[in-house]
Amino acid sequence: MRLSFSFSPVTLVFGMSLLVAMFCLIPPLYLFIRVSDDWSHARDIVLASGSVTIILETFALVLVTTFFATCVGLTCAWLTEYTDFPYPTIFRLLFALPLAVPTYVGAIVMISLFSPVGFVNGLLSVFGLGQFPLIYGFWGSVFVLTLFTYPYVYLIIRPALLGIDRGLLENSRLLGRSGWYTFRHIILPLLRNALGSSGLLVALYVLADFGSVSLLRFNTLTMLIFIEYDGALDRVAASATSILLMAFAVVLVIGMFRFRGNEARGGLRSSRRAYRVRLGVWQIPAGVFSLLIIAFTLVAPVVTLLSWLIGDANFTSMVISIIHPLFGNILVGAVAAIVTTMLALPIAHITVRNKGVFLTRPIEILAYSGYALPGIVVGLALVSFGLQFDVLYQSVALLIIAYALLFLPQALNAEKPVLINIRPALQEAAASLGKNRMQVFRQITLPLMSRGLLASFALVFLTTLKELPATVLLSPIGFESLALRIWMGANEGFFADAALPSLLLILSSGVALYLAERNLFRLT
Repeated sequence: MRLSFSFSPVTLVFGMSLLVAMFCLIPPLYLFIRVSDDWSHARDIVLASGSVTIILETFALVLVTTFFATCVGLTCAWLTEYTDFPYPTIFRLLFALPLAVPTYVGAIVMISLFSPVGFVNGLLSVFGLGQFPLIYGFWGSVFVLTLFTYPYVYLIIRPALLGIDRGLLENSRLLGRSGWYTFRHIILPLLRNALGSSGLLVALYVLADFGSVSLLRFNTLTMLIFIEYDGALDRVAASATSILLMAFAVVLVIGMFRFRGNEARGGLRSSRRAYRVRLGVWQIPAGVFSLLIIAFTLVAPVVTLLSWLIGDANFTSMVISIIHPLFGNILVGAVAAIVTTMLALPIAHITVRNKGVFLTRPIEILAYSGYALPGIVVGLALVSFGLQFDVLYQSVALLIIAYALLFLPQALNAEKPVLINIRPALQEAAASLGKNRMQVFRQITLPLMSRGLLASFALVFLTTLKELPATVLLSPIGFESLALRIWMGANEGFFADAALPSLLLILSSGVALYLAERNLFRLT
């Protein structure tokens, strides 16, 4: 007797989505298995006085940086979209570009400028002035992380501001309400969802940051994990701290979703009515604020790195030596972006088209767990996972798996909006003309999703290029990337050696950022 099995396309898509979602459980499961061997030892590590201090300092860094980054990003978006600020088109681009500068590159530049022997203090001493406050420690970390994470807020707030019905704001003004009243009671409530999303991104980025805080000599949980992993044979300590970091991230995600609540409705409609606030005498402070932001985030990094590069006598040999890391970085980043974009497709499809099905919500939650998995946690978990499989350990494939786990939520966020905008009637019409599901997907759905897929690829490629902790822990022997080159040069104090890879990384990230911002903005 011949047995035959048939699966409907919907079942197949659900099966693929479930496999991808279950794969996201690997890092937390391996960490819990590792710690379960000695719970009492893990508890003692977490509750040690030194660990508690670092936990509190990490929490303070996340809270303060998120607050300042939100203030800066919201101000930049408001200036370009809601005021008569000059040259808004140019400033829209300039305010987004700092996202292409990794925070650890920003830290290198700020140390060279503001350290006790840096350029700024040298200039102040010439004029007999006192020294600039030290860039190291808590406030230096807040300063650097705020400067290079505010674009996350800006890029999310800007389209949200454009979506607000300007008629509401005009009516408020006609009723004699002040600009501050309108901002507090109309604009801010309508931005609650966008503020929650952008604040969450900044908070999770700061929580997972490793490169900049280590260079700025500020101890955080990521630093503690790396020290425990790199400097001791006791891996239970690193695993226990990783679980703590992951729990912290989960609390942030839950807290931000509660803060967002239900998205405000009724005011989010497109309107052509031009609502502009006249800055008047405030145009000068606004201009100074904007120019300082651009000077610190774009001019200072590029000029400093170029000066180091031009002053290096071994420029030719440096260019030759950087070719291999550059192409390795681009190749691995492109493969990771393609893989992650493809893995996100079935999940995006079921979360948009099959919302009422029982498994949809759990699959979506698991897929978004990458938000709560800092790079160093994923790296540590996959090191343990790779040790069980010789073919995976110390391989590029394991590195790509880590990138896919970390950046799957970004791919989903790019693909879901375009799927929502595709009317099911188009697919139903194609099916009524005799097209099967695969033909409908290939000839109708996929072309209409091209912009979202390109945005997904660009976003994942951008973050892959800049990812440091997972790359440090999982890179195979002999593998080189721009991030690793920068880290090794900066860690050894040879900042000039980091100049060329930093510039190339900024350039590559800038191209990816342009593609992502252009396509995402058109989608929203």
